[in-house]
Amino acid sequence: MMYDTMPNGIILVIDPSVVPYTLTVTDAFGNSSTCTNVIILSDPFDACGINDDTLVVSGLIFNEHHMPLTGVDVQLSDNGNMSHAFTANYGLFVFQNVPPGMSCQLQPVKNSGLLNGVTSFDLVLLNNHILGIQLLDSPYKLIAADVNNSGSISTFDMVALRKAILHLTDSFPNNEPWRFIEAGYDFPNPANPFVEPLPESTWLNDISHDMTGRNFVAVKIGDLNNNAVLNFNEEEVEERNQVGELTLAVPNWKLEGGKEVRIPVTCGEAVDLAALQGTIEFDPTVMSFVGAMPVGLDGLGADNFGEPATGSLTMSWHNASGQPLEAGSTLFYLQFLMYEDASVEEAIAMNSTITPAIAYKNGGIPLNVRWRIHEASQLPVDVAPLFTLGQNR
Repeated sequence: MMYDTMPNGIILVIDPSVVPYTLTVTDAFGNSSTCTNVIILSDPFDACGINDDTLVVSGLIFNEHHMPLTGVDVQLSDNGNMSHAFTANYGLFVFQNVPPGMSCQLQPVKNSGLLNGVTSFDLVLLNNHILGIQLLDSPYKLIAADVNNSGSISTFDMVALRKAILHLTDSFPNNEPWRFIEAGYDFPNPANPFVEPLPESTWLNDISHDMTGRNFVAVKIGDLNNNAVLNFNEEEVEERNQVGELTLAVPNWKLEGGKEVRIPVTCGEAVDLAALQGTIEFDPTVMSFVGAMPVGLDGLGADNFGEPATGSLTMSWHNASGQPLEAGSTLFYLQFLMYEDASVEEAIAMNSTITPAIAYKNGGIPLNVRWRIHEASQLPVDVAPLFTLGQNR
């Protein structure tokens, strides 16, 4: 909190200030519950009688659950002149020394963290909405689902979101990572927030007093379950609070140079799988990726893989209704052209270096993905349909 001391010794709170408080309620049996919140202290009409020739413009930025977002660049522009204030603790932004009579536009901007809060499970939620299986339940989630900013939600949004997860693009088409809607905006049709232009800025005309409470609701594009980190210098954040594990096992075969090999990836546990993603790294001096052959994962195809960097293969698969898998079942084969002799253990691994390795059970329960190399006899792989990567690289 900021203070100012008057000549007479009276301590005044600088306008505006955030005062955090904790409220604890205890019943007759000794059971208690605690919550924390903040009070914003401000004096927009100078009731305290402090002579000040300038004004204040301030507000809060939070998501639809009123969780504050830090690091937002809030811009105050007037006839080509622009001032900046960044949200700090509690999502508060403050513009001091605003001259009376100023007319200006207030607009929040945040262009970082394209994949903050975005995983392949968001594709499950998006797909279920499109199919009418489970509709997204707020206008803010619908805005987040319109990945390509077309004013509608379709499979094109799924394509754009998957390309981002695979790191085949560093932006959403015609859209920003974050959008901000005036808090208190009354959507004419909450089930279709696109019926009229969204209020993503505020015009302040001929300011005559402090303008406090100019709040905005932050919407993370692509994040349909509100798990984006709000107080972190984010780029891409892995899912938190995994409650289980999914083992992906591959045999430690000896791979012979000059030949094409197919390596089976199997599921270590029985699971009703809704989504799977991760990065498969291989040594490009030893081998090159040729393609993949779907086996146990329904709908797996070339669009589920990308090769954003040499020696790095990204993967993102989902099934809107979940797919039951038995322990030991083969999910897919990876095919490589070998330049030199190598073992699987030496040449390939799954990790989170680009696309975070994570799986989801049906219902959205996140699972940590463990890559396991096991000893196994060398078995031939029958010729079967193979897809290769093309323009999605």
